[in-house]
Amino acid sequence: MAHQILKFPPKTTSAYLAESITAFTLSGLSHLAGEYGLNGRLGLGMVTFFMSQAVAVILETLLAVAAKQISLYKPRKADHPSSTSGRFSKWRILGYAWVMTWVALTGPILMRELLGRGLGRNMVHFSLILGTTEGRWLPRSSL
Repeated sequence: MAHQILKFPPKTTSAYLAESITAFTLSGLSHLAGEYGLNGRLGLGMVTFFMSQAVAVILETLLAVAAKQISLYKPRKADHPSSTSGRFSKWRILGYAWVMTWVALTGPILMRELLGRGLGRNMVHFSLILGTTEGRWLPRSSL
């Protein structure tokens, strides 16, 4: 897409970023239908969540490019997601930590839309965070 429409050279950072932004934008827009079905209105919760994921990809890519330019990071075969070497470099582990942190920070955007309109009302609520910090594993009863 980035090569054919935007004329970016293939396999470049610009092409990768354009394709990532397009994918997250389309995903956010496609989730609008589900949000409308759940809420009966069009909100921006889903689009905001998915666009925040595009922001994370942009930040990660720019940091990786900068790290390569100052010779802080040199990709190895074990760093590639398709690697079957069984080895994890510190950069790959840092990447997983970054993804978990970003999803933990932006997840409430998504959950606010879903839970705010009743999704999960008839479920048993369980909180790992409240359970470990305050001993309240079941913060509210749904029985």
